[in-house]
Amino acid sequence: MAKYLSPLRRLADLLGGYTTFTCPAADCDLVVRLRGTTAGERRRWQEFVADHHRHRSPRKERP
Repeated sequence: MAKYLSPLRRLADLLGGYTTFTCPAADCDLVVRLRGTTAGERRRWQEFVADHHRHRSPRKERP
């Protein structure tokens, strides 16, 4: 799971001008990295990532 972003990754994001959002759900590994976006676009991505039910894929049941 990609819940933990290493300090080195955070530093690289900061120096490179990236914004990183991670899903707060424990079983989700969605990470979105943005660069060169407007404040409105960043906000839309932040809301999308935070709303786990919008981006999670339904689990396929095995026979």
